[in-house]
Amino acid sequence: MCRCLATASVRAIEPGDMILTGTPRGAGVFSGRHLRHGDVVEVEDEHIGTLRNRVRAASESADA
Repeated sequence: MCRCLATASVRAIEPGDMILTGTPRGAGVFSGRHLRHGDVVEVEDEHIGTLRNRVRAASESADA
């Protein structure tokens, strides 16, 4: 799905660029499925490869 973006550009967005924004606040509320410490989130493109991020619990001293 393609959506229009308004940004303070540092560089031009070109066809084929991938922008990963995460999830909006409240995602998972209705399904009861939330990311947990140790989960792995993967985004794969057949030409680029796979981006893997492991979820870590926030530390108590981390800023919100």
